[in-house]
Amino acid sequence: MNFNKEKLSLKWGGWSITAVCFLLSYGHAYAEPLTLDTALKLAEQYAPTLRANSARIEGAENVVSASGILPNPKLFFGLENYPISGDASWSVTQDGMTMQKIGVMQDFPNRAKRQAEVELAKAELGSATAQTEILRIELRQKVASAWLKRFYLERKLALYDELFSENRLLSQITQTQVTSGRTIVADALDPKQEATVLLDRKDDLLRDLNKAKLELHRLVSVEQTGNPSQIETLPDQAPSIHLDTSKLYHNLHQHPELKAFQAEKLTA
Repeated sequence: MNFNKEKLSLKWGGWSITAVCFLLSYGHAYAEPLTLDTALKLAEQYAPTLRANSARIEGAENVVSASGILPNPKLFFGLENYPISGDASWSVTQDGMTMQKIGVMQDFPNRAKRQAEVELAKAELGSATAQTEILRIELRQKVASAWLKRFYLERKLALYDELFSENRLLSQITQTQVTSGRTIVADALDPKQEATVLLDRKDDLLRDLNKAKLELHRLVSVEQTGNPSQIETLPDQAPSIHLDTSKLYHNLHQHPELKAFQAEKLTA
C-alpha cells in the first residue's frame, strides 16, 4: 500500500511539473509584446485545423507505405483423398492415396495494378500536404490581418487624446473671446459639438478595438478568454514587411492551390 501511494505521488508530481512548465512557457510568450512574427508562430502551433490535417497526412503516409506491396502469404493445410466410404472410410492410414498437405501460398497481383495503387496513394498524400499548406497560408493571412487591424486601431485611438486636448484648448479660447466680446455666444457651442462627435467616434473605435483584440487572441491562444484585460499587448513599432514581387512571380507554379488542383486531378 505504501508503494502504491509513493507511485501515485510520483505520478502526480510529474504531472504538476509538466503543468507548471507549460504555464511558465505560455506566460513567457505574453510577458513581452506580441510581435507579428510571434503571433504567426503561435497561431500555427495551436490551430486545430492544422492539427487535424496533420493527422490526415500521417494517415496518407501510412497508406503510401502499405500500397504496392504483395499481400501477406497464406498458410494452408489439409487432407487429400480422404475416404468417407468403404472399408478405409474415416481413416488417414488405411488408404495409400490419402495425403496430408501443408504449405505457404503467395498471391501475385498484377504489377500495373499495384503500381496504380502506389500512384493513387502518393496523389492522396500530395493532396493532403497541399491542403495543409493552403490552410496554413489562410491562417497566416487571418492572423496578419487581425494583428495589423488591432495595431493601427490602437495607434488611431492614441491620437484621440491629442484631439481632445486640442478641442479643450479651442473651447477655452472661444470662451475667452465670447467673454471679451470678440465673438458671438453661438461660436462657443462649436467646440462642445465637436467634442460630442469625438466621443461618439471614440466609443465606436473602442468597440472595434475590443473585437480586434478578441479575434487576435482567439487565433493565437490555446486558452480562449473573453476578458480583454487578459489579452497580450502589441509592440509600439509597426513590423517591417518586405515583399519581393519577382520571387512571387517565379514561384507561382509552387502555389499550394495549384499543387492541390494537380493532386486532385491525379486522384480523379
